[in-house]
Amino acid sequence: MIILYHNKSKITEVVSTETNDFSSEINRNVVAVLLDFSDQFEDEILVWCHENQRNHLNVTVIESLFHHNKFLFSFNPSANNYFGRELGYIEDSPFIKINKEVRYATWQTSSQVGAIHASVLKACKTNLTVENNFDYFLNSFAKRAIVHGLLSYSEPKLLTGKNLDASIPKANLSELFKFTKQHYRTRWIFLLFFNLLLFEKRFPLLPLVISLFYKKRSFNPERLNQIPLTSNKSIIEKGTID
Repeated sequence: MIILYHNKSKITEVVSTETNDFSSEINRNVVAVLLDFSDQFEDEILVWCHENQRNHLNVTVIESLFHHNKFLFSFNPSANNYFGRELGYIEDSPFIKINKEVRYATWQTSSQVGAIHASVLKACKTNLTVENNFDYFLNSFAKRAIVHGLLSYSEPKLLTGKNLDASIPKANLSELFKFTKQHYRTRWIFLLFFNLLLFEKRFPLLPLVISLFYKKRSFNPERLNQIPLTSNKSIIEKGTID
């Protein structure tokens, strides 16, 4: 297991169960390091944690969560997620309103704390690009991969406590329109615009226009589907019939 501590976009420290020297990774882009490590340490669990949550990271539970490899866990201790309530104008799935008290299936991920098996990240690497916005990268990845077999969860067990004083990143309207254009049909950016205009008396013309220049992001699940979904968890130790 390798833990990457960061300050939103840059690596501040790398801790490993092995004795590797990762001093050269300090101040590098956290997304770039994750993608590089997915090649170098294919059999490891890669963990990320914001410096604000360092004292609350529950290291002891992480390995037990991965009873197979095709998991993506993260947790945002704040009541608000990266994308605000405006996300409800473009999606009405159960993934929107997350119950923070239990494990909850959702593509909404967080840079505050999370974990993924390196082999999964490596399998999806051709569909991923290095970005400065770590939260946007995670949400974009999970949004596309969850429909192709990646099991993405909000997992409160990742933290033993909550640093609610921490500054939790939040997407602005430009990022929401960009995300909508890259992950939904084009008509949804116009529906988002008119919903904001009609119900909130807002006129986000510039975010709408800028979003038109972004292309829809693709995802090829071929290599992800080659990872066997083999669990080492014993569900029934002794079967009986009543």
